[in-house]
Amino acid sequence: MVDKINLTFMKKLLSLFLFVSIYLLQFELNAQCNSNTFQKFYGGSGNERAHSIIKTEEGGYAIVGETDSYGAGGNDFFVLKLDINGVTQWTKTYGGSAKEDGANIGIIQTKDGGYLIHGYTESFGAGSTFDSYVVRLDNSGAILWEKRVDGSLYESFRDIHELSSGAIIITGNTNSLSSGNHDFHVLKLSSAGNIIWSKMYGANGFDQSIGLTIDAVGNLIISGNTDSYGVGTSESLIIKTDSNGTILWEKVIGGSNYDFTYNTIVLNDGNILTVGGTEFGSGGRDIVVYKLSSFGNLIWAKAFGGSQDDYGINLRQKNNNEIIISANTLSYGNGQQMLLFSIDSVGNVNWSKTYGAALTDEFERWGLPMELTTDGGIIFTGTTENYGANGQDIYLIKANGCGESYCNEQNISLTVTNPPIATLNSNLSVLNGLTLLNTNTLTSTVSFNSTLLCDSIVLSNQEIVNESENFLLYPNPASNIFYIENANNDLNNNRIQIFDITGKLVNGYTVEIENRRVKIDIHNLSVGVYLIDFLNNKGLIKRNKIIKIE
Repeated sequence: MVDKINLTFMKKLLSLFLFVSIYLLQFELNAQCNSNTFQKFYGGSGNERAHSIIKTEEGGYAIVGETDSYGAGGNDFFVLKLDINGVTQWTKTYGGSAKEDGANIGIIQTKDGGYLIHGYTESFGAGSTFDSYVVRLDNSGAILWEKRVDGSLYESFRDIHELSSGAIIITGNTNSLSSGNHDFHVLKLSSAGNIIWSKMYGANGFDQSIGLTIDAVGNLIISGNTDSYGVGTSESLIIKTDSNGTILWEKVIGGSNYDFTYNTIVLNDGNILTVGGTEFGSGGRDIVVYKLSSFGNLIWAKAFGGSQDDYGINLRQKNNNEIIISANTLSYGNGQQMLLFSIDSVGNVNWSKTYGAALTDEFERWGLPMELTTDGGIIFTGTTENYGANGQDIYLIKANGCGESYCNEQNISLTVTNPPIATLNSNLSVLNGLTLLNTNTLTSTVSFNSTLLCDSIVLSNQEIVNESENFLLYPNPASNIFYIENANNDLNNNRIQIFDITGKLVNGYTVEIENRRVKIDIHNLSVGVYLIDFLNNKGLIKRNKIIKIE
């Protein structure tokens, strides 16, 4: 009898555990999909291309890229500073009489609240060639100092990090003084822009640095591409050094065709994840992701794509270990589109979406155009030929944690393959790197046009319209009261229900008819996101989201 009672108790306990687990899982899934969203574009009379984006310590965003609408001549850098809703706070250009650009124009925010931007310059360099170029700004965009690499041929900076000490690590490539065609070029600078050390890493071919990240103990992981080793047309090259630039290990990763890496991060577990492209996949070039141990050993490799060319740009890891990847795709939609997808820790796809319209919408190939936001969402930026008034414009999308921005997007299904990837040790030469010279950048305050394509608040008002039931819900978000109107004036035959994000029917609101509209008092509800159902005697007519604020 005791055993039977214990068994019954255990079954009830297990049922309760399963119920609570499902409840918490549903709560988490709903929570991550409920941040605010919007789409905007910005531009001038000419062309603007967005390269990279960061979230700023004051809660907004900063975008860096290139413009020929404004500036001192040719293309100039721009920095577009936005608040949390994408509203412009200030925009400035930086450059000289020729061209300031970059395979990747990057930006970081420094510990003093200012910024570092980088790329290359033709205005202050060696004749018609370009030099690596870095500019330090204060919080309002004023220049504190500016430097270029003193090289006779081609140099460009690609990625930058600030250390806890305030020192700066910056990487790029050079062929002014190299072991072969191009070498990785890595410099450590003081906070004032003075060189602490400068080193080049390369072999007898073309070695190109693109990404830089720092592990938990201060080691550098520098990633890029090489054709020095003859395994295929191109391979990925990953170098790990200590904080003084001394090589700890170096790996060539790839197959027998064409493989490349654009961005690398250190994961929460200390392992390394890279993203780029491969010719081993479902068609053309596919997005490829490598997971490596902290010693550079390959843990797994996966390719993602469709029937045409697709390649990965950058990646970020959430606190729950989910990985968000940005990419460009020709396999889905019309023309090139921006692609965002989510994978778990072993490379299984959670969701995948494309964004854009009939013409080109793309991420900058070597940029860092995607970042996670403090509200659990995703912010990303690229270049559009669809939505601007002239040429190319900046395209900014703020999605929730499930990639939803509610316009100009579609769900897609990626093909996943296991490419035949191998690793081998490389044997790079290490040379003393180049020095820096001061430049004399011109800066201008400019104003891009800004247009809202859609946001979660506007959609809440628009999505409520149904072919048979023309409802209008406003204001949304609301503090105490919102209203529902029906163009058919048939409110008495309809009912509403409100649920919290876990699906629980909530009380604490009152409903009354006022001036041929429904008035709903929600002052007793807690701040948060709710679902509202509209029903008639046949059942559910329409479901929508409402947001209760203070």
